[in-house]
Order: sequence, then C-alpha cells, then structure tokens
Amino acid sequence: MTVSIRRVTRVAAAPLALAVGLTLTACGSTTGSPGASGSTGSAGSSQTAAAPGAKVGDTVSLATLGAASTAAIKAAKTGHASMEVAGQGTMEMDMDYVSSNFGMTMTSAEGKMEMLKVGKVLYMGGMPDMPEGKKWIKISGDASDPMSAMFAPMLEQMSKAADPSALMDTVTGVDTKVTAVDGGSVTYETSLTAAQMAEMSKKALEKLGTGAVPSAAASAAADATGSMTMVQTFDAKGLPTKAVITTETKGKKEVMTVTYSKWGEAVSIVEPPAAEVTSFAEMMKG
Repeated sequence: MTVSIRRVTRVAAAPLALAVGLTLTACGSTTGSPGASGSTGSAGSSQTAAAPGAKVGDTVSLATLGAASTAAIKAAKTGHASMEVAGQGTMEMDMDYVSSNFGMTMTSAEGKMEMLKVGKVLYMGGMPDMPEGKKWIKISGDASDPMSAMFAPMLEQMSKAADPSALMDTVTGVDTKVTAVDGGSVTYETSLTAAQMAEMSKKALEKLGTGAVPSAAASAAADATGSMTMVQTFDAKGLPTKAVITTETKGKKEVMTVTYSKWGEAVSIVEPPAAEVTSFAEMMKG
C-alpha cells in the first residue's frame, strides 16, 4: 500500500499555518497538561479590554494589543476559528487553550481532511489509501517507523504554535492604528514591510524549533518580499472576532480571512475510536 507523503505533509502543515496565522492576528493562549479535552470556558471573566476609550486615529503597539488579547483568551479558555484563503479552501478549528488540544477540518478542491491533537498524539483523517474500516492515522512521539519519526517533532512545534502568547516578543517595533470604533468593538489596521515580516517569521521559527515544515517556512521567510496588511477587530473584552490578512509578494496578492467565535463555549476534543485508527507502520506493511 502506498502512503502519499506529499498529501500527509500538506495536511500536517495546515494547522501549523493556522496557528501562525492566529499568532500574527495577536491571538494568545495558555498551555497546560496534555489529555483529552472537554473544557468549558468562561469568556465573561476577562478583565482586559482591547483598548478602553479608543478613538479612530489612535495608535498602539502591536505587542501591547497582543498582550491584551492574550489575557482575554486565557480567561476564555476555549474558542473556535474559521479561516478562508481566497481560491484555496477553508479551515475550521476548535481549540482548547488550557491543554493546547485542537480539532481541525480543512476543505479544498482535493476534498476534506481532518486533524485531531490530543495530548502528545496527532490523528489525521481523510488520507488516501486507508485500510478498510480505518479513518485515522496515528502519529506519536514514541513510534519507530520512518514516517512517524519524520512528523513526530511537529507535535511539539504545534503545541508551541498553539500558544501565541509565548511568541509575543517576536512582535517588536510595530504600531497599529485604530480605524473604526463601534460600541465596544475596535478595529485596527497594521502594515508590515517585507523586512518586518521576515524578522517576525525568523524569531517565531527560532522559538518553534526545527523540523520539515518550519525549515520550509524559514526558507520562504529568508526570501520574503512584498508587504502585509492586517485588519483586526476585537470585542469589548479584548477577544478577537475577525482578521483579514492581505499579503502581496512579487505582484501576487493573497487574502486570508479568520473569523473567531464561540469564546468560552464547551469543546469536545477526544481520541477517535481505536477500531478506526491505524498507523504508518501498519500501512507500510502493505
């Protein structure tokens, strides 16, 4: 039986890309001990608003804004993010910010792919050439087959990337401007040059560690050209509600829209039934 390494790599990279996207939109989290997630958050317990008394035209440090959002998300504990990249596909993610567990579904022209992270184990669904009755491939740090050994380092990187508060010091010397105030909702616009994008990416990747996916991203960061504009909206508690990120590189424009919701609502992120799970080692036996 042939395992599609290219597709597995793409699916495994997807939640990491989303987590980095959440970091760039100044979203934070907190990590705790691993295990199955069934958390109920408390979005109303945040004491930090994004910008009390903000007025259109005000400027604030992006790092300061990120710290305020981090405090709000720590209080919320759980949330949901929907991401759409124009012309490429959509992603939906439930996140438990206490355990750093997540459940993700990605839909594109190639079909539907899924990923669950529970503790230190990753489960990928929607892979090609699955054995009859099996829906998930399990990757754990203690597996010995070559494929698992290649992807196992990503487990630690995903945990770190899912904790953007740990990466906030990568955002330095960047200001953001208030462009709209609607009741307790505040919208900010931030512009980044290629040099700033590359520096932030470099610092973030250094903290995430090395591995197949970060190495590829590091190469891209080194060759960064163009610009990025982020339009972010936060509610009265400092929780992000929407972000539109536009990047332009070598004349090519890409727009990513992230919508945040269900802050503090219960999430259920659990291991799939054992009967539906296989491993790379089993699949490679043919």
